[in-house]
Amino acid sequence: MRSGLALVFAFALGGCPSPYRHGDLPRAAQLGCLELDANARYGAIAPGVQLDWRIGNACDDAIPIDLGAARITAIAADGTRTALAPYDPRHEIHATWLPAGTDGAESILYVPGIETKEVEIALVGVAPEAREQPRSPMMRVVLGVPYHPELP
Repeated sequence: MRSGLALVFAFALGGCPSPYRHGDLPRAAQLGCLELDANARYGAIAPGVQLDWRIGNACDDAIPIDLGAARITAIAADGTRTALAPYDPRHEIHATWLPAGTDGAESILYVPGIETKEVEIALVGVAPEAREQPRSPMMRVVLGVPYHPELP
């Protein structure tokens, strides 16, 4: 049986794909040629915040990407901040290469499962461009569904 972590790194290469171009993910954070976007929701299988990542590479070459290096912080309605960690009991999250001109998607569950209003994502270490910047690029995502602590 699969764990609560649903890793789906699917490159959009079916049929005759058109190459990924800057701006194909309009809300995305840009790290050089790499664009990242994330939607947040509460985990459907286990308690926690699930980030559904979209990633695009507009470079002419493959680039390294490590979503496990992102620092995720849950922000409660009262402003309380809690660091979240990826739920990865099988050690499946690791750095990989995103081929030139492609995009992909990845869903990662972050724990602990706490009531959260929004999620702050520090992209430090996700890609080489993020490591080279003096301040980590940041993203904020608001959760679109209510908290359900009764999930198993």
